[in-house]
Amino acid sequence: MIDATSANAGLRPHAPLTFGDWFQVMPFADTVCLLWLTGRELTELLADNARRSERPGEPHIGRGFLHFSAGVRYTIRRGPARAAASAEEITLDGLPAAACAARRYLIATTSFVRGPAAAWEEAAAASRAAPLFDLAAHPRTHTPLFVRDLLLDHIAAHGGVLPEGGARRDGRVRLLP
Repeated sequence: MIDATSANAGLRPHAPLTFGDWFQVMPFADTVCLLWLTGRELTELLADNARRSERPGEPHIGRGFLHFSAGVRYTIRRGPARAAASAEEITLDGLPAAACAARRYLIATTSFVRGPAAAWEEAAAASRAAPLFDLAAHPRTHTPLFVRDLLLDHIAAHGGVLPEGGARRDGRVRLLP
């Protein structure tokens, strides 16, 4: 699980990659953190994530929208207002979320997950416009592994920045009005 603000720039397929390029993509020295969530908590987190998604006509700000691995799939229904947004059709490792409520999932994330969203979270909590999932309330195990280094290792292992190894729309999240 990674915060949308963790990557600040893109890379060109088949182009040379310098450390300067990479530091523009990931200027932060985030490390990998591990935390446990139940299926029920993960479902609540996805509902929170739906309320943080970009909405047409609103300015782009850091709301802490999270991206998940392929094992998490869901549909975001935006609704008429941010507070009405919902996560639907949730599956966890191919199973309906309701069947996974008591299961525990080990989540790998970054040390600074949702850091830039703090101002938006304060405003949302004060206005009670959207109930928030308190991710910070879940204990984390910090590792010495730098996210930036792990991603560079992945790129090197796959022969560079190639379209088939990069981000792509694959149906993990669907957006509905």
